[in-house]
Amino acid sequence: MYIDYEGVFSKHSENLIFHPYIEARNLFRRTMSDGEILTDLERGDEDCILRFGDGASFRLSYLSIRSRCQCAKCKPRQENEQRIIELEEEISRLMLEKPKVELVGRYGIRFEWPTGCSSGIHSFSHLRKVSEELGKQID
Repeated sequence: MYIDYEGVFSKHSENLIFHPYIEARNLFRRTMSDGEILTDLERGDEDCILRFGDGASFRLSYLSIRSRCQCAKCKPRQENEQRIIELEEEISRLMLEKPKVELVGRYGIRFEWPTGCSSGIHSFSHLRKVSEELGKQID
């Protein structure tokens, strides 16, 4: 057998056999709009610039990204506006430093924060939503 981007083919059969993981990945990739594809991440000391496939660019603080982490530990702390404010205050006291960044597949990135959570995966669509909500659109 060999793998291509569309599925798994069997050398011993004329039938195309779709591998569930690859099929799901390709379906997800086909349903992502250009605006949900992160094409560039320019990191600064206190914020970053995110550029998306539709040409939109946003300046977004690390505080905004960190406070909207979707991991199991952080997500419950975002249930209401008061808890978000408390989380942001806690994060800002930690002397936020520029995080390391790791690409996760073709759909997201993981920020490794020197002081705090590093388990959350930020999907490109989530980063776009946070950018539109809390970031500043730039030309």
